[in-house]
Amino acid sequence: MTKNIVGSSTELQVTTEHMNVSDSSNNRKIFNLWRHFMMNNYRKLLPYCVDENIIALEEPITRNHIRKWAAIEIASNAEYSTQTDCLEKLTINGEYFGFIHTGTALQFNQVYQQAIDYLRNNNIKIDENRPRLEIMHRDYLPDNPLSKEEFWIPIIM
Repeated sequence: MTKNIVGSSTELQVTTEHMNVSDSSNNRKIFNLWRHFMMNNYRKLLPYCVDENIIALEEPITRNHIRKWAAIEIASNAEYSTQTDCLEKLTINGEYFGFIHTGTALQFNQVYQQAIDYLRNNNIKIDENRPRLEIMHRDYLPDNPLSKEEFWIPIIM
């Protein structure tokens, strides 16, 4: 998999158990990150997008810090506009194992843990040093039990 990602990010402090980001300070930062990205950058970047999907990316930094991204995938040859503010670019490479989650955002952690267990039970090694991705349609509704998202876990082959 190779994806050229453009978006905004914020660094979060997490507990080492399960990379938990669910404290209120982190939730507020993530909410503000997405609000700013969708209001200020998403529409400006649409001409350069591969599709209309949005990408939530979680990138490990240290044992207690991760970087959360609100992003989109752009074409590899895209020269996106300088009118967009506070954007960063990241290229994602390597092998990933994909899953589909149907349900609310609150149900995601349970499904994610089941996916991790599946990989481990099948002797598929997870690469803890690369980002994981969640890909959603731009109209994704986190409270809708019929919402679908793809999530991709980096693996070592």
